[in-house]
Formats: sequence, structure tokens, C-alpha cells
Amino acid sequence: MGSGSARTRQLLLVVVVLAGVALLPWAGHLGQVLPEQHVSAHWRTAWVGLDVAVAACLLAAAWLGVRRHRAAVQLCAAAAALLVCDAWFDVLLDGDLPGRPFGDRVALAVAVAVELGSAGALLLLARPLVAGGVRTVVVDPVHVEAVHTDDDCRQVLAALEAEGPATAQVLATAAGLPLTLVTDVLDRLHAAGAARRRWDSRWERLAQDLRWPDPDGVAWRRPDDRGRYEAFLDAKYDRELRIAERAVRQRAEFGAWSTGSRSSAHLTPAELLAFEREYHDLLRRYALRRRRPEAGTRTVALRLYAFPQDVVDAVDAELAREARAARAQARAARAPDRVDRVEAHAASGTRGT
Repeated sequence: MGSGSARTRQLLLVVVVLAGVALLPWAGHLGQVLPEQHVSAHWRTAWVGLDVAVAACLLAAAWLGVRRHRAAVQLCAAAAALLVCDAWFDVLLDGDLPGRPFGDRVALAVAVAVELGSAGALLLLARPLVAGGVRTVVVDPVHVEAVHTDDDCRQVLAALEAEGPATAQVLATAAGLPLTLVTDVLDRLHAAGAARRRWDSRWERLAQDLRWPDPDGVAWRRPDDRGRYEAFLDAKYDRELRIAERAVRQRAEFGAWSTGSRSSAHLTPAELLAFEREYHDLLRRYALRRRRPEAGTRTVALRLYAFPQDVVDAVDAELAREARAARAQARAARAPDRVDRVEAHAASGTRGT
């Protein structure tokens, strides 16, 4: 299947290149044989059809964008291409229509400001249409303990996930905490960008893409702040190791609710960063489709780890050494038995003689 897919890709690349090359002489041929002027019997239909096609692409892109479907990006690109065609024909065909003074200038201005501008905006905004809505937050290490390790914050966040948007009183009841404490926690979450108060006084949780800074790149205010932050990171990654170990050991229990994949690639640091960004886009598309559980859904933990192949090679070398040591130990354990059997056989032969 893999080789067939590779052959299909190569064939498609060849077809695309040949089509592009073939169109160049064809365009030159048309430039020689087509007349400068031509009367069309379907002038109105052509323009109306073009605008209807643009409208259809935009409406379909919006419909798919609400559902965060990746096809919305292709439809935005198609709409942008049609708008470029619209601008081209506006400038060349509408600029010199009779009865329109300065028609060529107006057509050029509309083409640049409206049609080409809209096409550029569609290409730039296609990605946020399906992957936007998440605020990237560089965590302030000084505030880690106040927000990310506080049990009260975790309870309020869980209540926001289940009940939100909700008032502070509703959240206090759901979390089983005093209202004054919940109000203080909500203020802390708001300062950290994890929650916000809406116009109707209800609170809602905000999606965040948290980035944890390197301790060496932080200007620490107090000497003990760095130590607490590094201890927090150690505990955080120790938790990740425990989660991974338990997930691997219990993999047979999850059924359709677990999957995994591993691979390797020759990448530059910039390519690895681009890979991470594309992963985050994919993650956001699915994570933001629904804000709360629905029938047939289940919260699934998702992780991405990327590291140099040297780590894998080192582990393989350790496993190989352990396997050799185990085989040597097994041979050493069998050696006395072999000696005893040889001596027993020799003694038996002596008695027979």
C-alpha cells in the first residue's frame, strides 16, 4: 500500500508539471489566434455565474469553518482564486464599457481594494478559521503555585468545565467551596487568562495553549523562585512519566479509546517547530469542536513528544546489554548442571566397567 501511494504521488506530480508546461505554449497560441474583440451571447450569465460561485465558496467555507473542518481552508483558497479571476476580468473587460466615465480607473480601484484585498484576507485567515480561538500563554513562573498547583483552582476549573458559563454562586455550589474563595480564585484565573467574566456576569473557561519557559531564560525576582519553578517542572514531568507507564500497561483495557503511533524523520529545528505548529492546529480543530461532553464522547488525553533519535539508540543499547547479561547469567547457571551430568555419566561408566 505504501509503494502504491508513493507511485500515485509521483504520477500526480508529473501530471501537474506537464499540465503547467503545456499551458504555456497554449497560452501563446491563444494570444496569436484569438480576436481582440468578441461579442458574447452569455455575457450576463458569465458574470452572474462567477459571483454565485464566489458566494457559494464563501458560504460553504463559513459552514465548514463553524465545524472546524479542514475543507474550509480549500474553499477559502478556491474563493480567493475566483476573486483574483474576478479582478482580472473586471479590469480588462469592464473598464472600457460605454457610458462609464473613468471606468478603467474605477475597475482597477475596485479590483485592488475589494477583490484582491478580499482574496489576500481569505488566504491569511483560512488557518485561524479552523484552528483559531486559542490564546497562547507563556506561563509566568512566579504565578505557577497560585494557579497551576492550587487545589482550589483545579476544583473551580473543573466546575467551569462542567457548568460554565455560570455565575460565581453556581460555581461555588458545584465546587463545594465558599463563595468568597471562589471569587478570589476566579480573579486569579482571569489574571492568568484561563477564565473570563462575560457581559451577563457569568464566568466561562478560556482555551489556552500554555508554554512553559526555560528557567535559564527567566529574569528571576527572588532566588527561591527558580527553585520552586524547577521543582514544579520536575513534578510535572514525573507525572507525565507515570501517566505514560500506566497507559502502556493498561492499553488492552481501552479498546477504541486509545491509539498510538511512532516514527522518525530527518528534520531541521525550524522544520520541527513547523511540525509542532501543524500539530497544534490539528489539536485545536478537534479540541474546540465541542466545549463540553456529549453523548458518545469521552475525554481523551493527547500528547506529542519529539526528541533526538539518540535517546532511542541509547535505550536500545541498554536493552541489548541487559539481554547479553541475562544470556550469560543463564549460561553460567546451566554450567554446574552440565558438569554434574558429565561427572555422573563418567561415574556410571566406571561402575559398569
